[in-house]
Amino acid sequence: MRGQKGSEYEGGHRVPFFVRWPAGVPGEPRDIETLAAHIDILPTLEIADVNPPASLDLDGKSLLLLLRGEGDWPERTLACIRSVSTSPSAGASRR
Repeated sequence: MRGQKGSEYEGGHRVPFFVRWPAGVPGEPRDIETLAAHIDILPTLEIADVNPPASLDLDGKSLLLLLRGEGDWPERTLACIRSVSTSPSAGASRR
């Protein structure tokens, strides 16, 4: 893939994510090509009875349907924001 970590190209933001859940994910290991992101992990923890407070308005969606191969995953757009700083980071020592 073109790109490196942090770049706007596929190689900069597409990363592997491994899930092992023998009782809940049927079938052989497989690749899921559907676009997902880090924001989808917290809602997915419903499988472990981890439920965030209802007052939180989460942007992510549970990956449970994808993992089980059930239902449709709605198309969506995810933004990859790249920040480049040209100044030294705060607290960095200068010599």
